[in-house]
Order: sequence, then structure tokens, then C-alpha cells
Amino acid sequence: MIGDPLPDADQALHHLYGENDGGGTIAIAFNNNLICESNRDGGVHLWRIDASSTRLVYQGSMKALDGVLVTSLRLDDEYLWVARADGILQAFSLNSYLPLALTNEPELFWQFASMITSFSLTPEIGCGVVTTVEGTVELISLESDGNCLCAFYPPYDDEGGISVHALSAVLVAHKEEKYDDIVPYSIAVGGNDGSLVLQPLKMDEDGELDEFRPFMGSLRRFKPGHRGPIKCLANPIPGMLISASHDGSMRVWDIANAHCIYQFVGYKVWLGSLWADCTRIVSDGSDNTVIVHDFEKEPSSNKNEDDFDEDEEYEALG
Repeated sequence: MIGDPLPDADQALHHLYGENDGGGTIAIAFNNNLICESNRDGGVHLWRIDASSTRLVYQGSMKALDGVLVTSLRLDDEYLWVARADGILQAFSLNSYLPLALTNEPELFWQFASMITSFSLTPEIGCGVVTTVEGTVELISLESDGNCLCAFYPPYDDEGGISVHALSAVLVAHKEEKYDDIVPYSIAVGGNDGSLVLQPLKMDEDGELDEFRPFMGSLRRFKPGHRGPIKCLANPIPGMLISASHDGSMRVWDIANAHCIYQFVGYKVWLGSLWADCTRIVSDGSDNTVIVHDFEKEPSSNKNEDDFDEDEEYEALG
């Protein structure tokens, strides 16, 4: 059951969802059989999958986060990463002698000047990206807490009267090329104004981020922009970027030339979350529907591009 919003959470939720807040879970992260979620009642709730029955078994909530509005969650093999509405980013060890629900102290800690709207991590280069409601995009090292490596402020579209800020960001890998001047990673940023920009990063000869001069070249803007806030970004394979927006559409981009390859439409109001690998795109929307685009299937000759098979569309469990 979804709890009532926290008394001080209304403004934070407005920053995340704007006028199209359909309620429900705020963030989910999963790794192996562990699933973590944050709801409007605050805190982080833990579940494990029972392999014998495929049922979810509730493991309790994290006592250290009771009453805290959590805006983004990530799980890797070492940490549960928790981004909060009060501007704090924490990493709780999964290898502690205590169960995760009873772990009180994070192993890593950052404090940002304003609410965190999104957080993503890329273990391949040991970096994470934080976006804040002030509009900044901040790059951090996953191995050294307390400070950010660098920050920038994307040029958002001026909508007048709207608090414009980054709503999503992700580190994206470029296609491997045989040219020395090809940038292997960039930061893709989606704004609540529908804008999508790319900031190239400078890597050293060992393939690691140049922490002294991390940015190279100028920001690139992807066009056309979405007509609503960009809630989710994904980089399933090098050279490809997927953006999902509250305008009810998903776009697949070629990163090299900032070109939109194709678009999926069909959600009635907005998309809430996005997951992708090299063959599938999974998304959910405000109409309580989860849609799976599976590109391993043989296309039907009598089916339109935007139609779905019965096994590609599922009603979300309420």
C-alpha cells in the first residue's frame, strides 16, 4: 500500500514529476535477488526473491532512512546507493556484518547544496553523476567521498515561470573507433524542459577519466527535444542512448551524430521508468502498463511499428 506523502515532500515530488504526478513508487534498484524500493512514506524497503517460488519476501525497511524521502536508488556488487531529497548521497555496504536493514552508518557520504533529482553510476570508470534541483550536473568518484570531481550547468530552455533543472543524467559509452580523437564517454543530461544535451569527457591514455581536466569540447544539444520532462535515460550499448519523457514517448539516439533513429509512442500521459539491454527495452507509464519491446523476435509483416504483441504488454501489479 502506498503511504501518504510526507508533510514536507510536496515540493520535492513536484520537482520530480511536475504537474503529472501519478503517485506510486519513487525509485527501485535490484541486483541478483535483492530489490530495494523507496515510496512516498519515506525510507527504503528491502525485498528478496524466493528462488523456490519466485515470490518476493519482505526483509524490512532501513532504520537509518526512516522518514527520509529518497529520490533515486542504485545497487552494485558492493553498495546500496541512496540519493535523498535533502541533498545527501550515501553508499551503504552490502558486505557489513549487519543485515542491510539494520545498517545505520553509510560507508560513503556526499552533501550537495540542493535536492538530488537523479543519480547514476558507471563502475567501468569508477564515476557517478548527480543532478540537483539547482540545475547543476556533478561528477563524483565512487571511491572517494565528500567532494565532486567537477560540475557544469547545462543551457536549459527558458519556459518562463518554471523551475528548470536537470531531471536525469547518465554516463554514456561511445562506439569503439580506431581514431585517437574519439571520446569514449560523455555525460547525457535530460532536463525537465525536455532538452537533451551531451557533455564529452576527457580520458587519459589508460582509459580513465582525466580528473584534472575532465571536460573536453563543447556541449552538444540533441534535437528535436521532447515536449515534456525527460525522466529516464539509458545507454544499453556503446553508441546508443535512449530517452523517455513525460510526453509519453521514448526515443533511440545515435550518440555519434546526435540523431534520433526512431521513436516509440503510446503511453497516455508519461513514462515513469526505463530499463534496456542490447535486445530489449522495458518501460512503465502512468496507465499502469509495462511494455516490453523485444528486438530478438521476428517482425510480423502485417503489424505496424507501434503495435504490440499480447506478450509484450502487461498490466502492472497494483
